[in-house]
Amino acid sequence: MKLAVLVVVALSGCGPRWVPARPVTVPAKPGALDKAVALVIAEGDSVETKDEAAGTLVTKWTQVESMGDPFQLRVTVTVAGDSVIVASQCQKPTPGGPLTTTIGWEPCGNVVLETQQTKVQRIANGLR
Repeated sequence: MKLAVLVVVALSGCGPRWVPARPVTVPAKPGALDKAVALVIAEGDSVETKDEAAGTLVTKWTQVESMGDPFQLRVTVTVAGDSVIVASQCQKPTPGGPLTTTIGWEPCGNVVLETQQTKVQRIANGLR
């Protein structure tokens, strides 16, 4: 029994942690979208879409692996009125479906890898 408990405790600390996806809202300053571009590039992401008129920035999907399963992550930045919202999106493979870079993915739900949530927080902090 003690061995089983030790194994469970040891395994619970292994691998990346999943945390609730929490968008971070900060006050908007002039040039926030341009600054967000610089911040996401500094984080190692690539910009997929930047729409000045809509006030949105979306990074390209980044493929990651967690516990042997593939996932895709990206960051979104939205300027709305006097606020900037930095958020993360996650996709996981659709069970039993074909998988390409654009087909066979579904939302992870309201969770994201802890490292991605930390990235969202760093970008938001850079926009303060």
